[in-house]
Amino acid sequence: MSKREPKQERGESSRNSLLAAALELTAERGISGLTHRAVAKRADVSYGMVGYFYDSLDDLMVDAVRHNYAARVADYQTIVAALSEVDVSAADIASGAAELLTSSTLPMLLAHFEVYLNAARDQRFRDELKPIFRAMHDVAVAVAAQIGIADKERFAQAAVALVEGNQLRRVAEGIEATDRVAHGLRLLAIGALAAEADPDFWDSRLAEGQEPAH
Repeated sequence: MSKREPKQERGESSRNSLLAAALELTAERGISGLTHRAVAKRADVSYGMVGYFYDSLDDLMVDAVRHNYAARVADYQTIVAALSEVDVSAADIASGAAELLTSSTLPMLLAHFEVYLNAARDQRFRDELKPIFRAMHDVAVAVAAQIGIADKERFAQAAVALVEGNQLRRVAEGIEATDRVAHGLRLLAIGALAAEADPDFWDSRLAEGQEPAH
């Protein structure tokens, strides 16, 4: 958290530049590659400005993550509210959700997964991930509700894992994730609806590995 709140518009602009610079450099170098000098240079502010607002680079990075995720959470919450008011096909819902959930730029994704790695060792980063995961989960629950899936929680858990897995492959392999996520969400929805329509048959089918009888 910032140790000082900007008192003037210029100060607010300087702090925002620091937050943006921290994320950009994290995407390029990783969190361990951040330095006061590099952040100040990228933000085009004086070296002392970093220390003026933040006690440490870790504090700066946590604040940068918080601000970045806050914007994403707001977008997701807008979609959740809109989904309860629209009447479109399941395919269109899956495509729209996929486009939203994969809309981060590649640098922001790199920073996101860097936060993942550091969350394993730093509780502060783990705490900052919770709101974005919850917001993604809420989008998936809203999608499930609109499609008519009863077990919305399990669908949402699988959907979030599908999104994050494809996003990770986007970073690692350069794949286009949006179409893959949309297709995956449609398959998840079909599977959920089929299982709910005939649970005994599908429980038996998956347990025994037999060919469907109908």
